Amino acid sequence: MGARNCGFVLRLTAEELAHLDAMVARTNLSREEFLRKMIAGYTIVEKPDIDYFEVIRQLRYIGNNLRQMAIRAHALYLIDADRVMQRTDEVIAITNQLAAAVNRHLPPAQKRKEKIQE
Repeated sequence: MGARNCGFVLRLTAEELAHLDAMVARTNLSREEFLRKMIAGYTIVEKPDIDYFEVIRQLRYIGNNLRQMAIRAHALYLIDADRVMQRTDEVIAITNQLAAAVNRHLPPAQKRKEKIQE
């Protein structure tokens, strides 16, 4: 993108500025970046909440455990079925939590209602 060398002055009321600041605060964007994206026609979404990052961390942890179990089972020619089922249940629960977290940020028409079957 080229250099931004054109500017303009925009006057807002205190209420309008407060509303703009509230909208910008729900994103990871600066005020200027927010307005540029709005002008360009982008759909602006809220930044994920802390729960989202915790869910991602847990999924990575569980996925790593499953990978280690698969490597061990392959090497020893055995599988701990109870442990695999426990981790599978955890993955299903975390996946449902992730789906719920994502659904909170989607418009109503795009929300998914089903959960993963256990």
